[in-house]
Amino acid sequence: LTGVDVLTGCEAVGADFVKKSVTYVDRDGNKREESYDKLIIATGAQSIVPAIDGVKNEGVFTVRTPDDAQAIRAYAKKDGVRKAVVAGAGFIGLEIAENLRRQGLSVTIIDMADQIMPNAFDVEMAAWARKRIEESGTRVLLGAKLEEIKGENGKAVSVRTDKSEIPADMVILALGVRPSTSFLENTALEMEKGAIVVNQNMETNIPDVYAAGDCALVTNRITGGRMYSAMGSTANISARVLAKNAAGKNAVYPGALGTGVVRILDNLNAGRTGLTEAAAVKEGFEVVTAIAVTDDKAHYYEGASSFIMKLIAERKTHRILGFQVLGSGNVDKVNDIAVVAVSKGMKAEEFDTMDFSYAPPFSTAISPFTQVCNVLENKILEFMAGDYDMLL
Repeated sequence: LTGVDVLTGCEAVGADFVKKSVTYVDRDGNKREESYDKLIIATGAQSIVPAIDGVKNEGVFTVRTPDDAQAIRAYAKKDGVRKAVVAGAGFIGLEIAENLRRQGLSVTIIDMADQIMPNAFDVEMAAWARKRIEESGTRVLLGAKLEEIKGENGKAVSVRTDKSEIPADMVILALGVRPSTSFLENTALEMEKGAIVVNQNMETNIPDVYAAGDCALVTNRITGGRMYSAMGSTANISARVLAKNAAGKNAVYPGALGTGVVRILDNLNAGRTGLTEAAAVKEGFEVVTAIAVTDDKAHYYEGASSFIMKLIAERKTHRILGFQVLGSGNVDKVNDIAVVAVSKGMKAEEFDTMDFSYAPPFSTAISPFTQVCNVLENKILEFMAGDYDMLL
């Protein structure tokens, strides 16, 4: 219907940017060449598999596609599968761990970092979330380097880290992804750590060659620097900009914020956007932060719970740089307000009088996001003093 010819079962194996052609191998193993006027590279990424013994044992999985998830679920239901180790405490690892726990498995999460959700949440927010995860029955081991997956008769039986050995009937490698760009190595295409460098028009350094998705870098909207954002949202937004430019229009993608939302437990969700406090300091910002615990709706209403929010702002200008939220309710709602704030360079006090939606089943009379802005303003103006390490 669209007039597009789709060739499946083919693998791109090379590109000649002078001839303007791509070489690929078809499903029958024949090497073929396709010429182009404009080339769009959207080859995505692949799961990181560490170079350790045992990764090919039965019961060892990566998580990249719905088929991967179905295979994990099926294996978890097998007789004798009672213990799982999830390597990686990022969003995907935490989601997998919770789903395996709900299947009745004993679950251990390991990560080399000293906190869960590294680089996404600041340490005090991550520590509170970790506490909740452990209270649910999942074990969390941090600062633990994965060194080997031991097997017997070709099946995984344990995981060895630099600290201990952990029994495991199945192992999930949730260690992130790397760009699928190996076929472009040793070409004139500019890349960083395998990710294709593009400008805000999604153009590469090669004329008429564009890239988007998990194979490419994007701009950090706050700092203007390059960043890797392997998110479906980033891929789709930047791909639309790419399509407009490839079609002769002029569109700009100002960049990503690292926005993310995740269900950690049945009663715990997390959202974040922008810079963490640690990242903001590293970028040279003089920051001020506030943590506020608020009701997520009228406290007397059925199902009411709390939001724990952290706001990061530039001290001198009060410009909002980042936001993190934990709670059992709709954390995406307050997180998306923060996305607008960070995207537009807004100040905390600009939210004081905004007329956000309110009714007892949905929110509080003063929006939770406005409340954390108010706390930040009070702190800046020294209306209140205190230690914000209340979560620990």
